Amino acid sequence: MLSLTTVAAVSLMLAQQPAPASPDDFSRMTPEQLKSGIQNAHPAAYYVLATKLLASGQKDDAAFWYYAGQLRFRFHLAANQGLDPSGDPALFASFQEVVGRPVNEYAWGDLPALHATLERVLVWDKQNKNGFTSTQKHAQAWNDTRAGLQKLIAYIDGHYRTIPNRTSRGLAGHSMGGYGTLRLALKNPGIFSSLYAMSPCCLDANPRPPIDWLEKAAKVGSDADISAADFLAKAMLASAAAWSPDPRNPPLYITLPLENGQLKPEILMRWAANSPLVLVHQYIPALKSYRGLFVDAGDKDTGIAANVRELHGVLDTYGIAHGYEIYDGDHLNRIEQRLTEKVLPFFAERLDFAK
Repeated sequence: MLSLTTVAAVSLMLAQQPAPASPDDFSRMTPEQLKSGIQNAHPAAYYVLATKLLASGQKDDAAFWYYAGQLRFRFHLAANQGLDPSGDPALFASFQEVVGRPVNEYAWGDLPALHATLERVLVWDKQNKNGFTSTQKHAQAWNDTRAGLQKLIAYIDGHYRTIPNRTSRGLAGHSMGGYGTLRLALKNPGIFSSLYAMSPCCLDANPRPPIDWLEKAAKVGSDADISAADFLAKAMLASAAAWSPDPRNPPLYITLPLENGQLKPEILMRWAANSPLVLVHQYIPALKSYRGLFVDAGDKDTGIAANVRELHGVLDTYGIAHGYEIYDGDHLNRIEQRLTEKVLPFFAERLDFAK
């Protein structure tokens, strides 16, 4: 685990590097502040974020942001071949040693998880416009850098006990993980062949979160407040961070869809734009490319069950083969049973296990 001494060392390195966004300020920012608008920041921000997350025990998140930062820093260097060797190239080398060593020691201990993290990094990098180094101006360098990470994935597949074929890869998740399964599947066909979304949340094409949930979230103004907030307030904060970030609105750098006790339609439209029930119509060929697709929900999980029924209807309308079930249960009480009796058999039937 990285110590506060390491954080200070990283801060010192940053302070010595010239950059328009004053990267030495990154060391004084919280992880939430760093994540807000990070796609437009100097790649050093990713390493500082990974450092802070690792120091707080959030190792999986630290690994994701470290590899995302490595990808974008390598691209930055490739796109700017004439940089002073004592500047960003030296900073990159220092980060690779100071931050990379402990992250790699952790991440390479679980190869399937590392594989999935690298896939997520490639997806994130493609979906989030790079505001620091133009991918359009430096398209060849961007493609070459991404190809390097893809080669690493291929290396893992080639040297360890994975089966490096789309037909041997499945993706599943519960609740927000179910949402992520569907969203990744829509936007990134070709990586996985079979999908199982368990009680996927956040599908609603017309989101109208309860005002009292938003009012609770609106009272949050610090890391301590976030820790003390209940689940519903945190859910609203997380939704706003993902779907309505605002880099000019400290301290959380988000905009909630609430003003003077009333819902803000313009913000809700931004939330709705991320709904799979809105996106699905744009990605029909992607969904038709999957070998298996299943969605479910418990009948007591009323809001999610209603959205799952609606998604089932949309898939039927487009003639997309899929499985669908509303079962006796709520959002949580059947997870273990569903995993063992439904999810694992689903993948056992559909994935290719032949090497």
